Amino acid sequence: MFDANARYLPDGKLFFAECHSIDPDSHILNKLLEVGKNYLCEKIGDNPHKYKFRIFLNSTKKDYITIGVDFNDEENFDDYSLFVYSGCPDGTGFISEEWKQKALDFLGGEWYE
Repeated sequence: MFDANARYLPDGKLFFAECHSIDPDSHILNKLLEVGKNYLCEKIGDNPHKYKFRIFLNSTKKDYITIGVDFNDEENFDDYSLFVYSGCPDGTGFISEEWKQKALDFLGGEWYE
């Protein structure tokens, strides 16, 4: 699940989110993602209650996974994995210098313009 700051972003918006937890039953997420790491993400769709996010696995934006969330689908709802909005890929919006540095490291040392 993504926090409210991420859920209410406009469609197509790139942003960083820090992975705070991963559902232990999700073998794919556990294999590809790491708790504590900041990931570049893209919001897909405008509905904050039914949406998708691309989580890019590296700065090339070629390798990614897509996560869909539907708050009305309680049976398949992942309430364990948590991603917290941390800032924008141009270096703005970060409330933590630690998260900002993690994002800059993810991008290979250069912010997007």
